Amino acid sequence: MEVNNFCSSAIVAQVLNGKDNYENWKACAKNYLWVRDLWDVVEQTSEPPQQEDKAEFKAWSKRNVAALHAIQISCDAIMLSHIRNMTTAKDAWNTLAQKCQLPMKEETSVARFIDRTHMLELLKAVKEHALESTKSVLTSHTHLANAVIGDSSFTTFHFAIFDGQLDMIDEFLSTMSEEHLKMLDRHGRTVLHHAAMTENTKIAQSLIRKSRELLTFLDNRGYIPLNAACLGGHKDMTHYLYNMTTREVLLSPENECQAALFVCQCINNKWFGIKQIYDLKATHIYAHELLLLMSKTIAASDVAQFDQSSVHQAMLNAAQRGVTEFIVEVIKPNIDLLMVLDEERRNIFQIAVAHRQEKVFSLIYGLDAIKYPLIAYTERDYNNMLHLAGQLSPQSQVKLQQISGAALQMQRELQWFKEVEGIIPPMLKQHTNKEGETPYEAFDRSHANLVKEGEKWMKDIAQTSTIVGTLIITIMFAALFTVPGGPDQDTGVPLLLTKKLFKIFIISDSISLFASTTSVLIFVGILTSRYTAPDFLKSLPNKLIIGLSSLFISIVAMMVSFSSTVIIMVKGQLEIVIPIVLLAGIPIGLFVWLQFPLLVKIFISTYGPGIFDRKMKQWL
Repeated sequence: MEVNNFCSSAIVAQVLNGKDNYENWKACAKNYLWVRDLWDVVEQTSEPPQQEDKAEFKAWSKRNVAALHAIQISCDAIMLSHIRNMTTAKDAWNTLAQKCQLPMKEETSVARFIDRTHMLELLKAVKEHALESTKSVLTSHTHLANAVIGDSSFTTFHFAIFDGQLDMIDEFLSTMSEEHLKMLDRHGRTVLHHAAMTENTKIAQSLIRKSRELLTFLDNRGYIPLNAACLGGHKDMTHYLYNMTTREVLLSPENECQAALFVCQCINNKWFGIKQIYDLKATHIYAHELLLLMSKTIAASDVAQFDQSSVHQAMLNAAQRGVTEFIVEVIKPNIDLLMVLDEERRNIFQIAVAHRQEKVFSLIYGLDAIKYPLIAYTERDYNNMLHLAGQLSPQSQVKLQQISGAALQMQRELQWFKEVEGIIPPMLKQHTNKEGETPYEAFDRSHANLVKEGEKWMKDIAQTSTIVGTLIITIMFAALFTVPGGPDQDTGVPLLLTKKLFKIFIISDSISLFASTTSVLIFVGILTSRYTAPDFLKSLPNKLIIGLSSLFISIVAMMVSFSSTVIIMVKGQLEIVIPIVLLAGIPIGLFVWLQFPLLVKIFISTYGPGIFDRKMKQWL
């Protein structure tokens, strides 16, 4: 084979050795043809001729050098380290075949030359869930259980796995040996890797019962089935395979990277991520062990290994998603990760600000003087940390959706801006970004629509509450001049003035009148307020708290006044009093259900401890 042809086929080996060159692979190879080509060249260079035959030896040397060179240039740094000092293409190929677990030529031949008619019959039976027909075909043609479909690496067994019929799987397994289950496709995957890409844990159970060793096989990306399931985001399958993969496997020295990769993938697939790991390890104890083990592994890796790993991206993902435990434990022994940057050249604290992750941002209070260059850093578009706090990005809007009400959302944005403003150097407060905006100009522009939405939200509440408050004022004012029992005709003094219930009526009526009047005046003030951005931090929330609180007090007092009047009128007849008093509690209950949670949220947001932990203990 010519060197150029060999190199074309060798490009495909890049996929198996860590380089993603799928388009080139499609262009130069079909099915297992490239394996055959490479194998043929290796066979041609297997045994050197006698050196006495100089012409033949020279030709062999030329072929060997060309083949060895083509194999070496197809490898990444890690795989190249295994064959760097080898002198023959055969040795290099055999080593790579062992490391990557490539399919052998004999397996390829069997897979390619099968009876297509019987294969189609089997696929149809599987698709139609015809168990007897499937059993008949597999009994007559047992080799079809592992037959490759067309030019893909997809076998008939894989087809049955993704079809999801457990009885079909058991029928296939009855005709297959344990060695058949361990066969690898061109991507180095076993059948358990394929099953891990589904949510059908019962199929995985059947495969593991046949061979537990399947749990430890690595595909060409270096993933065991557990990590393949986690990468695909299959929660149930991940939990099942995690329970089936023993502690010894995950914590063994040769599998340290698997444990680290599992934690990274859990972070990438948020909330069945770190939280569930910690929940699971509450019974198994070693959640923290995984994290510490990963940190030590990272600290012990060289530059090449570090660059090949996904630690950099995992750290950025942790900052975006607010996984503070991961950030702290990994950075402690790997201080250089404190300086990682994303594609926009933002550090982890700038990312936290952009994504509004207050727990990650609060970690900056637990740093010593090293925090100052991180605070003052500007990203690719010359935005400093205050610019990012002032920009209402899509990422920050996702976090804002967790807060009800545009006014409270605006208040939270102001709290973020004020918090960052309090820690950055004064010179950066007037710093302009690539668009020529200061942080304050960026904030005003970015939040203009949110200010309008907040104004509308507050005015809607104020208008509705004003109507309710006005009705209560009217009723309570009129009730004072139509007191129960009536007045004395000569003096005009109420006849029941000395009664305790009458005194309760007078006091509760007065409280309701005063509270409702206060609420109406406050809501009128909200309707006539100026709506600038800073007003949403304290001024407007304060008014809303006072207005809603006054309205709540007025409703409660009105119901007390009504109940006391009813008791006076019916003269203690409990069969009438009790139902009426219970009914009087319905309006109070409705207000508590509909409006009180909002009042509590506003109060906590305005006067609560805040979302930032300024007393963070030093952790680095």
